[in-house]
Amino acid sequence: MKIRNGSLPMEWDERENWLTVEGERLEPAVRTVGDMAEVLADANYARAALASEAEKSKVLYYMHRNVHKAEDERTLSKYRRRYDVTVIPPAMLGKEYVKTVGHYHELSRKGVSFPELYEVMYGAAHFLIFKRRRIAGKDVDDRIQDAILIEAVAGDRVFVPPDYGHVMINPTKRVLVTNNIVEWKFKSLYGPVGKMAGAPYFELAGEKTVANERFAELPPLSKIKAKDYSPTISLRLDKVSVIYDSFARNPEKFSFLEP
Repeated sequence: MKIRNGSLPMEWDERENWLTVEGERLEPAVRTVGDMAEVLADANYARAALASEAEKSKVLYYMHRNVHKAEDERTLSKYRRRYDVTVIPPAMLGKEYVKTVGHYHELSRKGVSFPELYEVMYGAAHFLIFKRRRIAGKDVDDRIQDAILIEAVAGDRVFVPPDYGHVMINPTKRVLVTNNIVEWKFKSLYGPVGKMAGAPYFELAGEKTVANERFAELPPLSKIKAKDYSPTISLRLDKVSVIYDSFARNPEKFSFLEP
């Protein structure tokens, strides 16, 4: 399956689950059903999966870090940026759509977390983003002040603002391929989501969303199309070029990735 991505075209082998860029097959990091068990909505499925070695070891998605052409390595390094590609084949986790584990980003020296910019290259994605309430200067994991489900299709971009956690969901029967660009050495924090046994909301079959009852404070879930999401619109991104080429031409315009 060929993936159009400007000057950095890719190919995803759906049979072998390999991503090829410029003729080179990339080695991914993966997440398995076993890795996901603690954050799943369907507890019965999770228990059964953990009891089956075959199901437990099943790979759900593939993460390819620091993907780029050799000629762009210097620019990425100079501006401290990293370009990643994530592939999520269609699947159901019991009653729930396949998704990423979910995480927050570590804080920068300014006391807010690093933001991130995503782009859907193939398929469709739902981005669940959420922000914790901060009390006495500390983020409280079980109290959420904002939760949004952003619906995105191929060509859409989604900006994850500072201090928001996020989960990416594939609600379709097609492969989902996304890219993202971030500060190059920040750390993803999976602990807070794992502690709450998942994100604030789960998305089940039929695009039904249900609240995670472990949270003490949870606002209603807002739903919006990516094209109407104001934080992304305010970035005034080049609408013609893919993110990779926009950055390669004008890396200084991605200064918004520094909080």
